[in-house]
Amino acid sequence: MRNFWAKLILLAIVAFAFTLPAWAAANLTITGDYEVQGKQWKNQTFLGADPADKIVSYGFYEQELNLYPKLSLGATFVEMKLATHDVTWGKDYHAYPTGSTETGEHDFNLAVERCYLQHAFSKTLFIKAGLMDDGAWSTSFGNDNEGSYKVMVGHMWKYGFIGGQINKYKEIGDATTDDLDKDDRDGYIAYAITKLGGISIEPLIGYIVYSDFPNALGGPVGYDTDGLKVMVAYCGFRGEVAGLGFEAEVDYKDYKCDWKNTVDPYYMVAGKNAAVDYALYGFYLNAWKQLDTAKVGAILAYGSYDADAIWGAGAGFDFEDDFDSTLILGDDYVFGDTGSWSTTEDDLVGMTLIKLYANIAATDKITISPSAAYIISNQEKSTKYGDTTELLEEATAYEFDLEGSYKITDNLSYTIGGGYAKVDLAKVATSGVIDDPDPAYLLFHKLNFNF
Repeated sequence: MRNFWAKLILLAIVAFAFTLPAWAAANLTITGDYEVQGKQWKNQTFLGADPADKIVSYGFYEQELNLYPKLSLGATFVEMKLATHDVTWGKDYHAYPTGSTETGEHDFNLAVERCYLQHAFSKTLFIKAGLMDDGAWSTSFGNDNEGSYKVMVGHMWKYGFIGGQINKYKEIGDATTDDLDKDDRDGYIAYAITKLGGISIEPLIGYIVYSDFPNALGGPVGYDTDGLKVMVAYCGFRGEVAGLGFEAEVDYKDYKCDWKNTVDPYYMVAGKNAAVDYALYGFYLNAWKQLDTAKVGAILAYGSYDADAIWGAGAGFDFEDDFDSTLILGDDYVFGDTGSWSTTEDDLVGMTLIKLYANIAATDKITISPSAAYIISNQEKSTKYGDTTELLEEATAYEFDLEGSYKITDNLSYTIGGGYAKVDLAKVATSGVIDDPDPAYLLFHKLNFNF
C-alpha cells in the first residue's frame, strides 16, 4: 500500500504538469538532478595495524535521482523534494523509511524529503510551514542538512534579513495518555543576515529540547529525567579583504541534561551519576585568491574535544556531513568518530584540519581540482573518570585528493578522481606505541545531470 501511494504522488505531479495550461493562474515547474557513480576502494576501513589483518579491495556502483516540483499561485507556492532510486546497484532493492516494518515491496524507493508552503505577505515579509531544509546555516561547516517540520517567519529590512522558526522534531502526544506532550522534541531558533562594509555577518542562536532523552538516543535505562537541552550559537562571515575572498564560521554547542541513572551500577560510581553536561566548539576559515583561470585557497578548521563528556566516553565537535573535508578521512571514514550513543557523526570529529586546494579551469570544458590535507587529533584520554577507552591521542593523518571534470553539455558532466590517505597513530591511551594501519585508496568516476 505504501508503494501504491508513492507512485500515485509522482503520477499526479506528472499528470498535473500536462494539464496545467488549462489553469490560468497556476504555474508548475520541475527541476532535478541525477547522479550515477562507480567507486573502487582498497582498505576502506584502515586495517593493517595487526599483521593478521586482511586488506580488502572492492568496488560498486550507486545512483540517485532528485526531483523538485514547485507549484506557484500568486504570492504562494508549494515546493517538494522527491528522492527516488537512491540505491547501490545489485544490492538495494528498496529504500524504506528508517524504522519501517514494511516487507515485500522491493520497488518502493520514492521518498518525499521536503514538502512545504511559502506565502509572501509583501516584498519583505514571508511565512513558511511544512517539511523543509534544516540543520544548515551560513557556510557548510558544521552543517547536516536534513528535513524537519517547522514554521518559519522571515523579514527583509534595511539592515538585511531577520527570521525565526519553531521546529517539531518529534511528536509524542496522543489521544490516550494525558500530558504526554511534555516529552516532545522541539526547537526554537532565531537568525539574521546583515553587512558591515563589504563583510556579510550571519548569526544564529537556537534552543533545542530533547524531552524524550535518553531513550531516543539509545541511552541506558533506569533514569529520572526532564530531558536534554542543547543551546547552539553560530556566526558565519563572508566577503573580501585585500583581494582575498574568504568565508569563516564560529560554532558553539552547549549540552545540559537533567537525568540521572539510578539503576546501572556503572553510572552510580562517585561522579558518574551526574548530569551529562559538556560544551563543544569549532571554527573554520577558508581564504582564496583567483589567479587568472585558477582559484587557489587554504582551509583551517578546528573541532574541540571534551574527554570527560558522557562519563569519560568523550565527545568531539563534528565538522558534519555537508562539509566534506576530504574524500576519504572526512566524507567516508569519519576520522575521530567517538562511537558515542549520544550522537551520529559524519565528518572529522575533534580534529584540526589544514588543507590546500586549487580549482583550475584548464579549458572551457575541463576543470582539475587537486588538494592536500593534514589532520591533527585534538582527542585525549579522560582523567576525571579513569576510563581505559583507547582514543586518538596525538594521532595525525594526511590525504591527497585529485579530481578532473569534463563538461559534456551545459547540463551533463563527467568526473573522475581519487584519493590516498594515511593515518599515524602516535600512541593509544592504554596500549603504548602500536603499528600504524595501512593506507587507504579510493578511485571513482561519475556522471552528473542537472535539469
